[in-house]
Amino acid sequence: MAQELTYALITPYSLSKSRTGGIISRLLTLTEHLDLVAVRMYAPGDAFVDAYVQTIEEMDMNPMLRSAFVDYINLNLRPATTNPAGNRCVVLFFRGENAIEVLK
Repeated sequence: MAQELTYALITPYSLSKSRTGGIISRLLTLTEHLDLVAVRMYAPGDAFVDAYVQTIEEMDMNPMLRSAFVDYINLNLRPATTNPAGNRCVVLFFRGENAIEVLK
């Protein structure tokens, strides 16, 4: 199989609740056949969020789930969020065979 690159996003809410260590631990355990290739903390701007929402809207998934994702992204990842911790996210990038399906 071909090598794939995929990501996991730790949300601002999880960061504000100090759940980052537990989430990373579970991700590394569940993706033991994948390589963790990069980790970045990121505060996305509106242009990025717009592009991310467009990507989600184009995915083949249950319409109710898609709508929930889009609503969450618009509410929590925009710079004008009401979350006291802001809109900072941690993005982890994984590479390996069938990486998208493994992380899903």
